[in-house]
Amino acid sequence: MQPHELRSQIGSIDDLKRIFASYLSSLVAATGKDVDWGPLASAYSAVCATLHGSLHKKAKGFCLYGPVGSGKTTATRAAMATVAEIIKRDPLVSIQGPPAINISARALNAQFSQSSTEEEYIEWLQRHRHICIDDLGREEPFDKFAKLYHFTRIAQIADYLGPAAPVIHCSTNMNRAQTMEMYGEHVLDRMSTLFTPIAFSTQKSLRQ
Repeated sequence: MQPHELRSQIGSIDDLKRIFASYLSSLVAATGKDVDWGPLASAYSAVCATLHGSLHKKAKGFCLYGPVGSGKTTATRAAMATVAEIIKRDPLVSIQGPPAINISARALNAQFSQSSTEEEYIEWLQRHRHICIDDLGREEPFDKFAKLYHFTRIAQIADYLGPAAPVIHCSTNMNRAQTMEMYGEHVLDRMSTLFTPIAFSTQKSLRQ
């Protein structure tokens, strides 16, 4: 069994939706705001469907895209907490470190600030079963002259590792054109093999 896989009897899609809704409610309650999440119901459903598929077989992760304040970060946190809880139910789990991690793109830069060898990327990637990179596009390049980003290496290696790679998820405020301008057409093409795009859009910012 590959590291990202779970036995089919570990959690149905309905179980996953209930766990996700519970974490989402807790995160929203912690903000102290009265938020109407109804407009994002279809987006949440798509997130859960993507997670369920990636837990039971090698499948794409999600890429949540939309404007600032549309609830993407809250959703990624709830999603990774859901994944971690479900994975811990698997009696065959035996890995070092957290089974799922939600890390900002800027924190990802800090993770590899000392060095950026391919071996270190692979070691860090394979330490987890699900990795969500939040706020993709807000990080600075580690090589400003060549405009090289750590996400570029992670996307390439994850694609190269295939079934041995963890499932990668992300969120971003960028559109397709901005993503290609930042990372290049080659990485944009690889992203299409890694992610299922899910739009997050509300009529007003949920941060207000």
